[in-house]
Amino acid sequence: MNTSILRTTVAALLIGLAGAASAAVTMVDVALDGTVTVNDVTAPGAGGSATLQIDPSTFPIDAVFIDNNPGSQNPTTIGNLIELAYGLSPTALTLGSECPTASCTLSITGNELSIATLTAFDYLAVHMGGSELFFHWASPINAATLTMITDNLTGGGFSNWRTYSAVPLPGAAFLFLSALGFLGLRRKLSGQPTPA
Repeated sequence: MNTSILRTTVAALLIGLAGAASAAVTMVDVALDGTVTVNDVTAPGAGGSATLQIDPSTFPIDAVFIDNNPGSQNPTTIGNLIELAYGLSPTALTLGSECPTASCTLSITGNELSIATLTAFDYLAVHMGGSELFFHWASPINAATLTMITDNLTGGGFSNWRTYSAVPLPGAAFLFLSALGFLGLRRKLSGQPTPA
């Protein structure tokens, strides 16, 4: 089964449970130069679209567009939606930084949203009027710029954003697992019987 279809279906189910039952969840191609075009296919903004450019580009990793407000803008809710959209396990993400309200004008200048954080991130959620747009980078970054090239979406432009990073498996776990493997290999090579 196509994992993109599965992720989209699961995210749509979660959004339906969150109160935005008419939302469409779409995996959106990101061009090599970072250009992204999103289309609103559900009411009230049906037929609207926007073309944006993300720098640095997430190519070849798709963006995820939710064309209706997913309900709560709570960081946990948005993080859960990103986990579902990208097929991550629950609690795989940690909130890095956020600008949760429309008073985030310091990072928004006209049609450009600039984010620079001290904490590296590899996921970004941007709320645009009545929709949500997620990006994922293959390796963590500390800054990104999202430029609105054309905006025909209902509900306005950028209003808030959140960054997330994947929770790494602690280094101690790798050491412990490699030590167990070494002990098993040593036992096998020495000819000692394994306990029953």
